[in-house]
Amino acid sequence: MTFAAIIISLLALAWLSWRDPKRRRVFGLPALRVPLNAWPGWLVFSLPGAALLFAGTSAGLVIWMGAVCAFGWMLIAVTPEGWHAIAGWLNRMGDGFESHLQTWLQEAKHKKGRTTGENSHDFRSQAHHSLDSRIARRSRDGG
Repeated sequence: MTFAAIIISLLALAWLSWRDPKRRRVFGLPALRVPLNAWPGWLVFSLPGAALLFAGTSAGLVIWMGAVCAFGWMLIAVTPEGWHAIAGWLNRMGDGFESHLQTWLQEAKHKKGRTTGENSHDFRSQAHHSLDSRIARRSRDGG
């Protein structure tokens, strides 16, 4: 129950952070069309803590408070440059993951007999070529 409460509150806190107009302006993001109504977000953020309190799990409540405080401080401490670095790292991780996932899915289809062997080989060679070009681009760009 404590873990679920932490996850729900952290997602609500991240949503509130993402929609905050001042934060969006500082990070160079476009303004949202619909203005922020923060009360639903704060309600979703607070309800798991209240549930832990009324459930009588004092240790869970203390763990929840520590987790949301630490995550909140982490959100505040990261500068726009830091977020851009994190986003770049996640994109690089996602590129490699996507290539491996596509290869794995194609091989799984081949094993079930849905495609011919030569189509599967073509797809695999394209995926490996794409992965090799990404690696070469990263080493060339210094990343």
